[in-house]
Amino acid sequence: MTAKNHLKSLRGNVWPLTVAGIGVIALAFYMNTRRSAKADLADASESAGTTRHDDDNAAKTTELLEELARLEALGYLRGTKKISPSIRGVTIYEADASEDGLNLCTSAHDTSAFLADMDGRVLHTWRNGLDDGWPGDQSGLPWRKAQYWRRVHLLPGGDLLAVFEGSGIIKIDRDSNLIWANRCRAHHDIEVLEDGTIYTLTRKAHVMPRLDETQPILEDFVVELSPEGEIRNQISLIECFENSEFANILTERPVRFGDIFHTNSIRRLDGRFAGRHAAFATGNLLISIRELDTVVIVDPDWEQVVWAKTGPWDAQHDAQLLDSGTMIVFDNEGAERGSRVVEFDPLTMEQVWSFGSTPERKFSSLTSGTNQRLENGNTLIAESNSGRALEVTPGGQVVWEFVNPHRVGANDQFIAALFEAERIDAASVGDWLQIPVS
Repeated sequence: MTAKNHLKSLRGNVWPLTVAGIGVIALAFYMNTRRSAKADLADASESAGTTRHDDDNAAKTTELLEELARLEALGYLRGTKKISPSIRGVTIYEADASEDGLNLCTSAHDTSAFLADMDGRVLHTWRNGLDDGWPGDQSGLPWRKAQYWRRVHLLPGGDLLAVFEGSGIIKIDRDSNLIWANRCRAHHDIEVLEDGTIYTLTRKAHVMPRLDETQPILEDFVVELSPEGEIRNQISLIECFENSEFANILTERPVRFGDIFHTNSIRRLDGRFAGRHAAFATGNLLISIRELDTVVIVDPDWEQVVWAKTGPWDAQHDAQLLDSGTMIVFDNEGAERGSRVVEFDPLTMEQVWSFGSTPERKFSSLTSGTNQRLENGNTLIAESNSGRALEVTPGGQVVWEFVNPHRVGANDQFIAALFEAERIDAASVGDWLQIPVS
C-alpha cells in the first residue's frame, strides 16, 4: 500500500479519532458521536436478539453493532479555526468587479440558513431543528443532536429544502414552518430539477460479505424523491460500479472498510455535451466520491457507472460540469499546502484554470468546500473549514470576501464552518422577500 493510500485508509476508518486532536470542540464532537453511537447500539442490540447464553456471539454482535452505529454517526466539526472576534462579515468588496446578487449561506452554528446581500446584511433567515422535523421518537436517526444543516436549496416563493447530515431532508416555507420531512438519511447534497424532482445521497452501514466478510462498510446510494418528499427510487453506487467496466476502481479502493466512498456531491446532466461523450447524456448523474479521489457519471436507468476520472485532485468535493463543457472541483488536499479549485477538460484532463495553487492564493479546507462559476466568469468559493467565502476573478484577484460572523465552541473561540455559499439572483426572490430589492 502506498503512503497516500495508507493515509486515506486511516481517514476512512478512524476519522473521529484523528480529528479529535484538532481542539476542544473536536473532542466534544467525538464524545457526542460516541454517546449517539452507544444509544443506537442499545436500540440495535434489542432488535438483534442477543442473549446471555452465548457470551462469545453476543460480544461479537455488540462490537459489530457499535461499529455500525459509529459509522452512521460520522459528521463534520462545527468549527476548528480561531479568528479575531473583530473579523466578521464582508471584508473585501470591489463592486465593479463582483457579480451582483444575494448570498445563501449554510453555517455550522445552528440548524439554519441565511440570505445576505453583498454588504453582508442578513435579509432573511430560515431555522428549523431536528425536533421540529421529527418530533418525539428519533431512535432511527443516526445523529440525534444534529446542530446544523449540511446543505440547502432555495425554492420559488421562499420555500427551502435542508439536509440534516445523515438524518434526512426537510422542506419548510419562508417562515420556517415545516411542510414535510423524510428520514432518508440524506447527506452532503441535494439536486432539484425544474419539475421539483429531488436527487440526494444516502448511505447505510452494514456488512457486505462480497466486499469484506466481517468488517462493515458505509454503502452509498442515490435516492430520487418526489416534490412531496416521497422516495421514488434508490440506486446502490456499489452495484453501479460492479455493473460497469470501472469495477476495478471498487476492488482496488484504498479504504477497505468503513467509509469506503464518502460521496459528497450530485448533479443531473442536461445532455448539452452528449455529442462530446455519450456519458454526458440527459438524465445521467455526476457524482463526486472523496475516498476514491474520483468523479463518476452514473446512468440511473442502467444503474451503472458509464464514466470515471481519478485525480489529479485529492479528497475533492462539489464536482460540476460548466456551461463551457469543462468541469470544476473543489480539490481539498491537492495543493502543495492547502486546497485549490481546479477547472479541467473532462475528456483530455487538460487543466484550464485553478485558484489556490500558489502561496499568494493559499487557502485550505480539509473536509468540505463548494465552488460556483458565476455569470461574469468569476468563481465563488466556500472555504468551509475556515468559515470564509471569497469571489475570485479568472486572473485570481479576490474581489469579495465574507467571513462568517457566527462563532462556536464553549467560549465562542472558533469561527463556525461555512458549509455552503451560493450566489442568488436578487430578482428571483423579489416576489417574497419583504424588503425592496434593487
